Amino acid sequence: MHKGRHAAGLFPVVSLLVVSLLFPSAGAAADPIPESGLAAARSWFQRHAGSSEAMTAYSTEEKAKRLTQAVYSFCEDGTQPADPDQLFDRCTAACGGRSYVLRGLLEAIGVETRFAELYNIPNQGNHTAIEVKVGQGWSLFDPTFGAYFAPDGSVEANALSLQDVAYRYPKGSLGGHVLQARKEPMSFATDKLQKLFDGKFDHQFMSLENYQVAEQITTGEEGFSLSLDIPLTLSNGEGGIGAREIADIDTLSKQWLSATNDTLNDDDPLNDVSYNSSILASGEIRKTTTLSLFGLEAGHRYELELILHGEGADDRIQVIGIGKGVEYAAVGGIDLGDKSVKARNSFVPLRDTAQFRLRNMSAVGQARVLGIRVREADGRTD
Repeated sequence: MHKGRHAAGLFPVVSLLVVSLLFPSAGAAADPIPESGLAAARSWFQRHAGSSEAMTAYSTEEKAKRLTQAVYSFCEDGTQPADPDQLFDRCTAACGGRSYVLRGLLEAIGVETRFAELYNIPNQGNHTAIEVKVGQGWSLFDPTFGAYFAPDGSVEANALSLQDVAYRYPKGSLGGHVLQARKEPMSFATDKLQKLFDGKFDHQFMSLENYQVAEQITTGEEGFSLSLDIPLTLSNGEGGIGAREIADIDTLSKQWLSATNDTLNDDDPLNDVSYNSSILASGEIRKTTTLSLFGLEAGHRYELELILHGEGADDRIQVIGIGKGVEYAAVGGIDLGDKSVKARNSFVPLRDTAQFRLRNMSAVGQARVLGIRVREADGRTD
């Protein structure tokens, strides 16, 4: 997703696609592409390469490299269709849709894949690529920007994993490791790899360092837990983000998207808020959110107000203060069911910062926090 562009309506659709793929009640980012997607992928091969047999001579990793260039060339910006399988006919999508296409093409020829997620990066917000199972390890390929990374920067070398790209090399050093695909259509099944990947990584909304500065990265391993932070700095005793009043879920989601876009578009990278910080999921994949407050007055009483939305009858949200720096009386959970609720409670910080954790207490479920307001109540408590 691109800073300054997804607010216009192009990228929210993909945001929701990525959310549905990563946070279903059952399943994970490594789940196989459905049969409908594989059938659409096989039809794509018929149109663009005669058949998928054109790829059989290549190793798993070379298949992934060649198809990364193919998808990078094939896809373009535009409004994504509601049915992601239609992307194999005309790929107008952002990162989530393009990664779905690449996964589908590779899975259709027997290659194991999974989504690779980068949360809360500059200019992008969240970004989706894929990883491919190569031997006993995984290799990262990004069809949105037509890139992969290698230890020595050579086109023939084994591609690095997302974990390696994010943490193995010093920040600012990926220029010597990136391989950039050409954007124009190529004979991806027959051209030499050097010809397919002789471009320069130069993208308006993505820098190489972004791969190394995500708040969190995930690749959908079974049982993984994800936590994203919402930082808020109070001014004149109050602050907030997102919706102020209960509304229908579409309106609430748009207000949250607009508010998180604003944090991405300003000049302060430390206040960036991921759109997906709204998700509170439980089950096979657990997603929690922390709320970090700054600019508080120690010993003063504040009111915390939340707009919450439940998507299942059992959704119940717990809000707890973290550490000994805040006095907060958590009274059980907040029952949501499948509706929106405004919840209020008070707290007293013992220093100028305080932190809270929000989690879904249901066994399996997904709820949202779509509005947060903090305001000073009645001055000091002593």
